[in-house]
Amino acid sequence: MPPKRIDMADAIGTPDANPRRNRNEAAEYIGCSPETLATWASRGGGPPYLRIGRKVVYLQSDLDVWMASRRVTCTAELSESE
Repeated sequence: MPPKRIDMADAIGTPDANPRRNRNEAAEYIGCSPETLATWASRGGGPPYLRIGRKVVYLQSDLDVWMASRRVTCTAELSESE
């Protein structure tokens, strides 16, 4: 039995429903530099991204989830995670 083919539109949504951002747009959206995003992409720790050939694309929903995962309510939470 051949592996099931994944329809990318089903997996990540349509461009209108889940906008894609290039690295510069994603960096502006989350408030960092494109260089920081590039560093995170190579070392880990940043938001998930798609690589399509040489092009890097960030999904709006992934950026929102990633930012929400870094939300803190007091500085004590920061020292607990380090």
